[in-house]
Amino acid sequence: MLVVDRILKLRDENNLTSKELEIKAGLANSSISQWKRGKGSPSLANIIKLASFFNVSSDYLLGLSAVRDKSSIQYENSLSQDEALLLSIFREAAPLDKFRIIQVCMNARDAVEKHKTG
Repeated sequence: MLVVDRILKLRDENNLTSKELEIKAGLANSSISQWKRGKGSPSLANIIKLASFFNVSSDYLLGLSAVRDKSSIQYENSLSQDEALLLSIFREAAPLDKFRIIQVCMNARDAVEKHKTG
C-alpha cells in the first residue's frame, strides 16, 4: 500500500475531506490532491505532521509497519527476529492459516508441558 493510500484511508476513517485534513494537519493547500494524482509525494515534514495528527507511527504511514499504534512499536522492537517474523506472517495470513498457526503453537506448548510433567 502506498503512502498516499494510507493517508487517504485514515482520512476516510476520520470522515474528513482532503481540504479539512490539509487545514487540520497544517498541510499546504491542495497537497493531497496533488499526491493522489502522482504529482509528488509527502515530504518528511508532512509525514511527521500526518502521523502526529492521526496518532500513528511514521513507519505505518510509510508502509514499513502494519502497526498503527505508536505504543505497539516499542513492544515490537523488543521481539527477537524469529518472534517478529512469526508475528508478521501471522498478521498477513488468511483466517484459516491463522488458525493453523495457532494450532501448531498450542501443540508445541502442550508437548513441552507434557515433557516437563511426564
